[in-house]
Amino acid sequence: MKHKLILYLAPVLILAVCAMPLAAQAQWATGHTEHDWRISVGANSYGLLQEEVYTIDLVHGTRITTIYFGSRTWTTTRFRADDIAALSLLIVGAVGVLSLKKLLYGKRVHDQPSNS
Repeated sequence: MKHKLILYLAPVLILAVCAMPLAAQAQWATGHTEHDWRISVGANSYGLLQEEVYTIDLVHGTRITTIYFGSRTWTTTRFRADDIAALSLLIVGAVGVLSLKKLLYGKRVHDQPSNS
C-alpha cells in the first residue's frame, strides 16, 4: 500500500520541485512608480510615467520613463521624467514665442509704406 502511494506521489513531487525555481524566478524584480504625470481622456493617456525597477537589490534600481500619447505608447527611455517635462516645456515655449514674434513683427514689416 505504501509503495503504491509513493509511486503515485513521486511524479507529483518531482513536478512540484521542478516548478519551484520557475515560480521563484518569475518574481525576481520589484518596482514602484515615482512620477505619474498622465491625463486620461476616455481610454487614451497623455503624459509621462516614471518607474524604478529593482532587479538585483533595493538600492540600485533602473528608472524607466514612458511617454504616452493617445492610445499607444510613444517611447520608453531611461531619462528622468522631470528632465523630459522640462525639455518638452522648453520646446513648446520656444515655438510659442517664435510664432508670436512672427505674428506680431511680421505684420509690422508688411504694413510699412513703400518708398517707390
